[in-house]
Amino acid sequence: MKHNMLTHKLVKGLHLFVIAALLAGLALSLLPVPVAHAATFIVDTTDDTDDATPGNGVCADSSGDCSLRAAITEANALAGPDIITLPAGTYTLTITIAGRPEEANAEGDLDITDDLTINGASAANTIVQAGTDDTNGIDRVFHIPSPAGDGVTVTFNDLTIRYGYLSGTQDGDVDDGAAIHNETGATVNINDCIITENTVADGDNDAAIANQGLDGGGTININNCTISDNSSDDDGGGVFNLQQTGGTSTINIANSTIFKNTTEERGGGVYNEGGTVTVSSSLITFNEAEHSDRGDGGGIANRKGGTLIVSNSTFSGNIADHDGGAVYVGVDDSSETQATITTSTFSGNTAGNNGGGVHVEDDEATVTLTNVTISSNTTEERGGGVYNESGTVTISNSTISNNVATDSIDGDGGGVANCQGGTLIVSNSSFSGNICANDGGAVYVDDENGDDTQVTITGMVSPIVIQV
Repeated sequence: MKHNMLTHKLVKGLHLFVIAALLAGLALSLLPVPVAHAATFIVDTTDDTDDATPGNGVCADSSGDCSLRAAITEANALAGPDIITLPAGTYTLTITIAGRPEEANAEGDLDITDDLTINGASAANTIVQAGTDDTNGIDRVFHIPSPAGDGVTVTFNDLTIRYGYLSGTQDGDVDDGAAIHNETGATVNINDCIITENTVADGDNDAAIANQGLDGGGTININNCTISDNSSDDDGGGVFNLQQTGGTSTINIANSTIFKNTTEERGGGVYNEGGTVTVSSSLITFNEAEHSDRGDGGGIANRKGGTLIVSNSTFSGNIADHDGGAVYVGVDDSSETQATITTSTFSGNTAGNNGGGVHVEDDEATVTLTNVTISSNTTEERGGGVYNESGTVTISNSTISNNVATDSIDGDGGGVANCQGGTLIVSNSSFSGNICANDGGAVYVDDENGDDTQVTITGMVSPIVIQV
């Protein structure tokens, strides 16, 4: 009997224990799941030093100081979006890179692999630089590498980023973007910044800001920035956008100035290949594409299936040593390449060959110009204002005036030259004061080879003479 009572008590106690355990488990399950909270790191030294203990949540080098590099290393290690406050000062990268590729933020450029916002005091007062001038930078400045940075969001506010320097292909690293290289499918926001005096040299290297488009395509948003005095030995002096496999590479430029950038080949200010570039309320001025045969698009070059959308912007003083003083739109493959430009001005741009303002090339190229002013542009050969070779150009509600084609033999079409099977559609527009040294002051049409060159002109403000 005592044995049965003891057994009963044990069973009862076990039941109570199980019930208590279940209730405890239920209580724990009802607790909120921990989430990653943003950490804020305040940089307190301008020295370039490594973090002493990466991943411990404390930004501190071996001396206990919080450097920009150390703060980025901690932010990379911590899940969730983080913030770095960068006070006024000049932050110079000094830890030289021993070998590439190096994506751990230990040396060379600053590698970002997690969501991060870097806030400067102002672009005039917070400067991040890879060297002490535009010839001695140790590397690019910022890098969002592939695949580690895929899908992250990085924001730069109120900074000057300068003196990034890339020279040649180094141990397989992709040498694009001397200031900022978005190599992956990240979103990069650049607000109220100055990107200046960055250099990519010695070969197949591109631009101060590069959107490489790996891992499904990346996005760069540039707002209220100045991108100036950058140089490239290949395509895109200021900005470079490349569509790779999968996704869409996109760059949006708003309320910004693209000024005095140079490239040895195409796109002195901006180069777009296969992706999408939008430009709104911006100034593209005094940029140059310098190559005598491939120096196309002093302001912007849009190629190989790219889409260019421009609104409320001004192109002035840009130079293409070959084609398209302000804008070049070309194909070079079978992809449809498009440009839509509205409510914008082209003034004082120059081309060494064709298209002082705009150059369109290939039968898969389509350009629409609406409410634009194309004035006082100059080309040596054809199309002082606009040159169309085999593509389709539609001009409406626009003014084409005082453009010049200067060559005494080939200087045709002071306003517009439409050649080699091109289609030109003009409506409700005015032509005045356009000059050529040879044929077609307002519009020149070349159909000598029987290429079915077509011109439709309606609703003109004043009569024009078409020279065929």
